[in-house]
Amino acid sequence: MEPCAKVFEKLDRFNPVGVHLGEYAYFLHRRRRNFDQAEKYYKKALEVFPDQSSIHLKYAGFLRHVRRNVPGAEAEYRAAVQTGPTNADALGNYASFLHGVYQNVKDAEEYYTRAVEADDTHANNLCNYGLFLSEEKQDFLKAEKMYKRVLEVTPVHANTLYNYAVLLDTHLQRKNEAESLYRRAIDMEARHAYALYNLAVLLEEKYANEGVFLPPGSSNSNHALTPDIIRQRKQEAGLFYQRAAEADPRDATTLADYGRYIFVRLENPTMAEPLLTAALKLEATCEVALYHLALLFFRERKSTHLDQAENLLRQVIGNNPQHANGMLTLARLFADATQAMIKSAPPGGNGSVPAGYVPSSWTSKSKEVVAEECIALYEKAIALAKEPAFIASEFLKFVSMFGSNKAKLAAVKSMGQYSVAPTPTSSATAAAGSTFATTANGGV
Repeated sequence: MEPCAKVFEKLDRFNPVGVHLGEYAYFLHRRRRNFDQAEKYYKKALEVFPDQSSIHLKYAGFLRHVRRNVPGAEAEYRAAVQTGPTNADALGNYASFLHGVYQNVKDAEEYYTRAVEADDTHANNLCNYGLFLSEEKQDFLKAEKMYKRVLEVTPVHANTLYNYAVLLDTHLQRKNEAESLYRRAIDMEARHAYALYNLAVLLEEKYANEGVFLPPGSSNSNHALTPDIIRQRKQEAGLFYQRAAEADPRDATTLADYGRYIFVRLENPTMAEPLLTAALKLEATCEVALYHLALLFFRERKSTHLDQAENLLRQVIGNNPQHANGMLTLARLFADATQAMIKSAPPGGNGSVPAGYVPSSWTSKSKEVVAEECIALYEKAIALAKEPAFIASEFLKFVSMFGSNKAKLAAVKSMGQYSVAPTPTSSATAAAGSTFATTANGGV
């Protein structure tokens, strides 16, 4: 038996109505996790000490988180505030409850204000109030003041370091300061999953802007980046994605983004595939995992992969009809299959479909039907694209080879606005894997 448990039991035998009752209830609740006994002692403590704010507060937390008794918890939070009107713990916890459970912004702000006035050095209250000001009031400057105040008092407060970093990262666009704070939060709490993930995303964006992920010899390469620096930076961002996934292995978004990074940035489909698959097991509708696993299958073209790619892409578009990259990749799959159906594709070769190979579900379709579906997909992809000109050129190339005369006339007329040649003949093969793609599209 723990020494403190023996002490509590001796106190209880010596004085069954002593001042220890509230602390004993909390010990049973948090340390022993004997919830029935804890509730018995909470009730007994409040019978003996009904005006003790701290006992009401602890019991409120018990009812909220253990019993899931929201009305009961609110009654105890109210009692904690009424019996301790300057109790910063009670005021701050009630504010957090009103905000998080009831989304009662007006009353939550009142109690946050009272909590900070009661104790302007209370790290948790200041941090929570800062988050409230940022999320609910969009008062970013006042939120920053709250976070700075916490760090003056408690410079190692991990949640404040993280919340402040998010504010700087997403709202104030002060990325360098945000990076520093994310790193400090991780130093304080090595498995802070959110900080690890956000730092990985920030570093990927930063290094992309620096040109780290550009192909070797690219015309706009950053010549200050040596191969060693490029390798180190790629590995660093990937390491933070990996650590984030390990810190919270049940988070599908983190796992999917880790797989995406491995596939798109580090160009390692073998390592990426199980990560993306695992993300889909956690969340079957995870868009990042669905799309990038489809893209991986489309590029790899092993055995039944085109069937899987088509199914996954249809899920992406079904869940999000505005997914431009999903629409384009499915159009490219149809384009390659059309070419394969008429046996005009060169056998084998990087980026080509073996002649005559199409998804097994298409055995009853004619090449004319597949071509029409492909044209419709390209048109939707062009309508959704932010930069449609390169898709328009690729589309016209397909139509010129496989479209009907009517389709060709309609395509030339509709694509004229994009300033592309009406009969493109480029045979360039893009990194996206289609024999019709005229430019790379990683789909990040």
